[in-house]
Amino acid sequence: MFSGLSRLILKLFGWKITGHYPVELAKVVIAVAPHTSNWDFPIGVLVNSAGKFRANYVGKHSIFRWPFGYLFRWLGGIPVDRSKSHNFVAATVEAFQREARLHLVLAPEGTRKKVEKFKTGFYHIAR
Repeated sequence: MFSGLSRLILKLFGWKITGHYPVELAKVVIAVAPHTSNWDFPIGVLVNSAGKFRANYVGKHSIFRWPFGYLFRWLGGIPVDRSKSHNFVAATVEAFQREARLHLVLAPEGTRKKVEKFKTGFYHIAR
């Protein structure tokens, strides 16, 4: 049901899904760039639903609190603690080690601001 609705909404926005998604692989890092808009997340949720696959994303653990925590987890979110003792890359690597299957979407810029170079964290996570 959501898949058809998601495809319709994407079509109305002018988006088309093409190519092969590696459903046969247990662990995947998907680099999505440029991450320059607040629309990136809702479009990503629609693509995830329309493609009938389960891609995950990581976010700062504080956004997974009430009242939206359940929704973000249901949409594939994985909370990471970016406190002093844990940096984002290390916490994300730990999530990969913990999960048997994980298809993780990352913005290699690490921000929505315009950047000249990607951060290297996504490379270390993918290794």
